Amino acid sequence: MTRPPADRLDLDKRRTQVLADNTAQSILNHLKRLERRSHDVSRWIWELMQNARDASRDSQDPLITSVFQSADSVIFEHNGGSFTPDEVMHLIYHGSTKTESEDAIGQYGSGFLSTHLLSSKIRVSGRLTDGCGFSFSLERSLTSVDEMSNAMEKAFEDFKTSLSPDSQIAVTRFEYPVSPDAKNAIAEGIAQLRHCAPYVLVFNRDFSRICVHTPEETIDYSVTSRTPDRDHVTQVTVTETTHDTPVERRYLLAQSDGTMVALPIGSTRAVPLGPVPRLFVGFPLVGTEDFSFPAVINSLSFTATHERDGVFLMDTNSTNRIIILKACDMHVKLLRRVSSQGIRNAHILATLPSIQKREWLDDEWFTDCLWDLILAIRRTPILRTCTGSIICSVDAAIPFVEDGDVTELWQLVHRIRDLRKGLVCREESTGWATALKSWRGLRKADLDEVYDGYALIRSITEKSGRDAEGGGTVTEMRQGLDDSDEGAVTWLSRCHR
Repeated sequence: MTRPPADRLDLDKRRTQVLADNTAQSILNHLKRLERRSHDVSRWIWELMQNARDASRDSQDPLITSVFQSADSVIFEHNGGSFTPDEVMHLIYHGSTKTESEDAIGQYGSGFLSTHLLSSKIRVSGRLTDGCGFSFSLERSLTSVDEMSNAMEKAFEDFKTSLSPDSQIAVTRFEYPVSPDAKNAIAEGIAQLRHCAPYVLVFNRDFSRICVHTPEETIDYSVTSRTPDRDHVTQVTVTETTHDTPVERRYLLAQSDGTMVALPIGSTRAVPLGPVPRLFVGFPLVGTEDFSFPAVINSLSFTATHERDGVFLMDTNSTNRIIILKACDMHVKLLRRVSSQGIRNAHILATLPSIQKREWLDDEWFTDCLWDLILAIRRTPILRTCTGSIICSVDAAIPFVEDGDVTELWQLVHRIRDLRKGLVCREESTGWATALKSWRGLRKADLDEVYDGYALIRSITEKSGRDAEGGGTVTEMRQGLDDSDEGAVTWLSRCHR
């Protein structure tokens, strides 16, 4: 029998080496891009949370994640499902812990590499599906293809050596020894998690608890109730426990066909969103904190930008646009629920941040979209008047000063009897004036509810019994005012000032 030439026997080995080199080069290129980007240093925490969620898809246990920050390390743990051997290979030779599937949130398999912003070395511990435990190290600090390729092989050998059927490892753990250079990334990641953990729990039923342990304190977030209501609206209670002191926070969640909209509410008042990204794909798209929407939108059907800092809204027929339009309708539904519960300060939920320029956003389309939302908000009974009734803002009188305090104008308007039934209550007048300003900033249009100085002049002339020559009397005007101790002339002097 004729033997093949020796160089042909080496083909399989050469093919394997080339594939390994290509993978090493790809990882090096990705790490270099990460080093050049300073705007998403908090992304590491969401890649770890996403990994935990995807790993728990086949697990029957409620998902619990924990972050432990100390002076020299960050540890992330979760009790999600075990690893298959293929998943470990992907982690070592690619940078992702999971192959992609339809219900996995991860869209770009190398996202896990962003966790190397914390440390070039990671200690990974967990269990395989056959019950064997493992613990091995990954290193990504190397600067050449050969070094990276050798490091991957070393991690593979370390993994095989560590396999033990008697291991006591019960959770998946990623341990990062950190240097002072990573302090900013750690601080931002922990801060983002604290702001967004309640929304992660609200949107992802897989999660039951999120724990954050820092040298200063331990914070535990957990869902304590989900109360479904009519029209696909659910009230979710998240308990935040710090220093053994629990605080309940409530959220209203509307959902339909995979789109979710959530907003926080207090027991009697609406609550500002704060520095929370407005767009989620299961987890926050960091950078959308100033996206012009008065609630938080989540959809696994969103197509996010590669940097995961927004969603593409340039295509006329895109699924992303459909989700945004649907979210506008759902927000109005939430406002009706807020009104039915007697929640005050609804103006917080009607105020729109100004539209910021984005490469992925069609400003003209979005302006039209938000204007339709404003028209719907104006016809939703959420404004509380000084007489205690709840009416639509389009039927109300809202004192408005372009740049200044509305308090004195409100006091002047409050004296006019005929306007009281539609006059916004005093404690919410400034907030509603802010909402009006945000609407007028979107589109210059006449709004019936705007009651400014010109409207006050019109009211004075109408109630003063103006004759054909344009004159009127204080006596006639006085009849339109309430019975305050302040005389009509004094009131007119205040109006003049």
